[in-house]
Amino acid sequence: MRAPTRARAGLCALVFAPTVVAAQSGRIEGALRDSLLTRVAGAAQPLPYRPLVNATVTLDGGARRATTDSLGRFVFEGVAPGTHRIAYYERWLEQTGLGPLGGEVQVTADSTTRLLVATPSLLTLHRMHCQSDLGEGYGVLLGEVRDAAGMPVVGVQVRGRWRELAPERNRSTEMRESSVIRRGLTTSSGSYVLCAVPLDAEFDLDVVANDAPLTRLVAHLRDPVSRRDLMVGDSTREVRVSGVLRDSLGSPVSGATVLVLGDSSRRVRTDAGGRYALSLRGWRSQQLATRAIGFTPAVIDVNPVAEEVEVAAVQLEPFVFTLDTARVVGRRDMLDWKPDFEWRRQRETGGFVTEEQLKKMPQVTPNAVANLVPRLRSTGRSLAIKVGLKVCSPRWFIDGYDEGVVLVEGTLTPILNRARSIEVYTAQFAPPKFTDFDGCGAIVIWTR
Repeated sequence: MRAPTRARAGLCALVFAPTVVAAQSGRIEGALRDSLLTRVAGAAQPLPYRPLVNATVTLDGGARRATTDSLGRFVFEGVAPGTHRIAYYERWLEQTGLGPLGGEVQVTADSTTRLLVATPSLLTLHRMHCQSDLGEGYGVLLGEVRDAAGMPVVGVQVRGRWRELAPERNRSTEMRESSVIRRGLTTSSGSYVLCAVPLDAEFDLDVVANDAPLTRLVAHLRDPVSRRDLMVGDSTREVRVSGVLRDSLGSPVSGATVLVLGDSSRRVRTDAGGRYALSLRGWRSQQLATRAIGFTPAVIDVNPVAEEVEVAAVQLEPFVFTLDTARVVGRRDMLDWKPDFEWRRQRETGGFVTEEQLKKMPQVTPNAVANLVPRLRSTGRSLAIKVGLKVCSPRWFIDGYDEGVVLVEGTLTPILNRARSIEVYTAQFAPPKFTDFDGCGAIVIWTR
């Protein structure tokens, strides 16, 4: 048997062994906070910020995801060195007019990169949009104006109007009521911003083009920054709107009144199943109001884009109010028009003919009334409103009801002879309940 042969000179054996390489990665630690929508139910004051809990934060466009804990913290382990992008986005950010939050971070090996992802403060956001400081008790309203096809409406004015009490000049103990208007112009994307609008108070919100209102609503900011998208379209098209009202237990509310805000003549009552159906005039943002005994009134927003619209079921909240002693007083004048008339007359946004002025007329004629209101013109048989260089036919409201039609001598003279007061508005300055969407104006006659 032959012995094993020795290795030849000059040759060596190759030995392969596993190579140990140190981990070359970093760590990202962060916190997610919001400083805008910081109101908490039951809290006396808004918090300075709130941690965003159970929120999803993405790394590099969603390649990895992390969920925040109860303090809004998140962690990414084992991140390769280099530049990475952190992002957070949810739909509520649309309300604030912000896009995704986050940014780029630089990660190095065997180190921890820390960052804070947060919304700007309300003051910063207000300066971004309005280039001014924000007073206490005010917020920001933003949104987009689009037509029925979803296209942006460019160059129209969005306007907020309300009344405020302020100290009389040089008289610290006396208050004066004044009218406040905030305006914003829509951009090429249809977006608008209204700066320093009141919090927790209703105000008129309308869209105006060429001094004619395209839509008019009642707005109410409950958050320091709120979003309200608006729609304007064909004001002549009719839309049939239907829906159902329910109580907190899900039972139908029958016999409730549903009416169109700004056009009280369009109203219906819910049937035994809580259902209602009524016709709206115009493809534009509108509002319905509900009235039911034992329930808090509610406002329903409608943005019609079809001939028929089914509104989601609305739950009415019970109205609880307790009085130790209640005194019920009956009035002969159920309409009680005078307090509102005097309040609107003090605003000086229209022309007014008082009961005293009408009593001094031997006969109340269109010509006699036109002589008391600069914007009115007598056509002999009726009345017209001068808007700019043009004279147009107004919308008529008799005792608060929208008559709409042109009143001529045969029907107008008996109404004028029973008139107790008259109000005249151009469309631009008419109160919401007396809106003329044809862009002329309104004549309001009170006969009771």
